[in-house]
Amino acid sequence: MEAELLLKQILKTQPNHTEALKKLADAYAGSNRRDQAVATLRQLFKAQPQDVDTGNQLAWLLATSPVKEVRNGEEAVRVSEAVCKLTNRDNPAHLDTLAVALAEAGRFEDAVRTAEEALALADKKNDSEVASEVRTHLEIFKRRTPFHEPAP
Repeated sequence: MEAELLLKQILKTQPNHTEALKKLADAYAGSNRRDQAVATLRQLFKAQPQDVDTGNQLAWLLATSPVKEVRNGEEAVRVSEAVCKLTNRDNPAHLDTLAVALAEAGRFEDAVRTAEEALALADKKNDSEVASEVRTHLEIFKRRTPFHEPAP
């Protein structure tokens, strides 16, 4: 909490201080205040639309939050598509986020295709950790179900 107060003090005088915003978003997400994390990440991504890590984190939270009011599949898809475009669709974790977002938006066929693309890329890059996660998500999408993080 003390660190959070310090970050908020920094942001009062420097509202677009990127490192403070990132750390504050992480603090919010880590303490299950996903709505505040999403608001902070939106602000940060608006200020730095080339920041693929922030965009991916925002899209993930928008698509997977256990809190229905935080989820926004369409926005998650828009953000995630922008991230994948910036990385030339060459990052399997980002493609996985896009697949998760597509499923949240009810676009299950697109989610399956994108997850298969992510899996092929993860296998090509020998990224077994991402490949395992994508396989899990792919099976969920094939049942026409979105993936959500478990409630705390």
